[in-house]
Amino acid sequence: MPIGGGGLISGIATAAKAIKPDIRIVGVEVEGYASAYNQFHDRSEKLGGSTVAEGIAVKKPGQTTMAIIKDLVDDILLIDEEAIEEAINQLITIEKTVTEGAGAAALAAVASHSA
Repeated sequence: MPIGGGGLISGIATAAKAIKPDIRIVGVEVEGYASAYNQFHDRSEKLGGSTVAEGIAVKKPGQTTMAIIKDLVDDILLIDEEAIEEAINQLITIEKTVTEGAGAAALAAVASHSA
C-alpha cells in the first residue's frame, strides 16, 4: 500500500488487523521520499528530488500515523522510478487505466519485490 503521510495505511492497517490479526500489511514508498521507511527501519537518509509518484512524495509522515505504522504494519518496501514508470505503463496497456505514480506504487512493489 502506498505511503505518503501515513493516514491511509494506518487506517487500513487498524481495520484489517482488527478483523484478521494475522494479516500481513506492507507499505511502499519511492526511494527519494523514504520518510516512513527510514523511521520504520531506524535509518536516516536525505529525502527529496523529482518523482512521478507525487502523491506519496512526503518528507515527514504524521507523528500519530507513524506510531500506528510502527505498531501494525509488517514492512515497508522501497521502489525506484523505473519500477513506477513500468507499472504505469502496464496499467495503461493492460487495464486501460491512466494513473499517477502513487497509484501505480503497489503494482511496482509487487513487480520489483516478488521472488
